[in-house]
Amino acid sequence: MATFLRDMNEQEQALYDRDAIRYPWLKSITMTDDEMRIRLDQYFYEGYTEEIFLDLWNLHYTWVYMAKIKYFLETGEYVLYDMGYLDGQADYIISQIMEADGADKDTIFDVLCRKKKYTFKQSVSN
Repeated sequence: MATFLRDMNEQEQALYDRDAIRYPWLKSITMTDDEMRIRLDQYFYEGYTEEIFLDLWNLHYTWVYMAKIKYFLETGEYVLYDMGYLDGQADYIISQIMEADGADKDTIFDVLCRKKKYTFKQSVSN
């Protein structure tokens, strides 16, 4: 998988794999880091993705955070992880993605409340 950051170390991978037992969506993601970067940078601006991930070196949480965003970009489904800091950070980015895609506030609210999946309006090219 192409990465613009770095690969997980052994400890981080073990924590991620342990979490994947409880949260199977962590292992279902096929989007590469570079594909995510292209999508996010097209919604916002070039270099945006590096800005939001470069300071996130907290064990495996950087990759869980990235996985939440990738999963949303792939499926339109918002998933929960810790109901705390990580989800709060991802809420913001995911709501910004939907807003940049043209979603109204009711749609954003419904997706973040997990009442429905998001259907992307804009086609994003590689």
